[in-house]
Amino acid sequence: MGLHWRAGENYLDVLSLSPFTIHGCQPADAEGSFLSEQKFPLHARCQESSGEYMATLWALDTGRAYLVGVGPSTEDSSTRDTDLESCLGVGRNGVDAPVKFFFVKTCINRGPLAFLAAHTILDVGLLYRDDFLDCLLSQRSSWMLIEHFGWENTTLLQRLFYHSLFAIPDAIREAPVYTLPNGSKGRFCLDLKQENIAWRKSKKVRRIMVCDLFAVAVNRDIRDSLCLAREYHLEKKGNTWLKESYIDLLVDLAACPEYGVKIMSVELLEKSSGNVLAGCLGFSLGCVHHDFTMFTMQRSPEGFGTFATKLLGEALQQCGYNLWYWGFRLKYMEQFEGKYGGKIICKADFFARWAQNRDVQPNCTLEEFFRSGRGMLPYFVSAE
Repeated sequence: MGLHWRAGENYLDVLSLSPFTIHGCQPADAEGSFLSEQKFPLHARCQESSGEYMATLWALDTGRAYLVGVGPSTEDSSTRDTDLESCLGVGRNGVDAPVKFFFVKTCINRGPLAFLAAHTILDVGLLYRDDFLDCLLSQRSSWMLIEHFGWENTTLLQRLFYHSLFAIPDAIREAPVYTLPNGSKGRFCLDLKQENIAWRKSKKVRRIMVCDLFAVAVNRDIRDSLCLAREYHLEKKGNTWLKESYIDLLVDLAACPEYGVKIMSVELLEKSSGNVLAGCLGFSLGCVHHDFTMFTMQRSPEGFGTFATKLLGEALQQCGYNLWYWGFRLKYMEQFEGKYGGKIICKADFFARWAQNRDVQPNCTLEEFFRSGRGMLPYFVSAE
């Protein structure tokens, strides 16, 4: 097959001029656990730039040797695929399949996150690879990590967001890092392809709509919206990941969007005063939307926070969005399951839909939709 290897610190690229299939990968030593959840058989894909075939083994430990079973491509074969365990069971001469075995070692990383290498993005250049979502799919943990490096942080954030990874500022062993939610069982989303979602059915929703006291605004003032969310977090929980320095970064990102990532704020306001009652903060990317926090500044029997959610959900669906990603499933999300399209989408399906829709533009923007008068509420116009 003429294989050659490109070893990273926690991944291995396998390349050949001929199609091939990787049947499995196991640590060559008995120490520690194997943290990758990558599925096998893994069929190599042709690289347009070089004409070579490549497959990548993800979520490996740094400086560790692995036993990798590789054979000619079985992707188009009527013969059953053979995994590494069954190959090991019949010996290494490939009685059932012409599988060869290779010992390959990842490069060593001695940084502060080396002990969590399998769950860490050690090589920031991977964020520019077309197959990076496969790395996320191979993770066993619900969290990943990345150091800030020396990058311009807005660029780093936008590449992470492009791959569905929201970044929460943190520190490990005094190293500044981002923790990256990546649910091991999947992502909680509202499936906007679900038909006949009755966003306006609730009596509370209809009362807010007809009373002529409220309005909606999109990207009214990103910094102020983020500060309101920070205030809400601090009042409710006593702490927040929305540090002032992180707000600065998100404001800069909103001012200079790259890679299709657009920071979005959709808020419910009191019409007469302009006071913000509730809001949803997130980012849009093509036809997918991820809100990273919601906030309610004024409590009401009408449920301003719930109304703002339905207001935004209807708008996203009418604009042609495919998926609304919420993050980890929390208790309050139960009310949006079923009839509002809320559900945990398994990782494989989530990443497939994210990849298919992140570069496809919606029919119209949220601001265009609300300004057109098609939303639940009129667009806010300041009296000044």
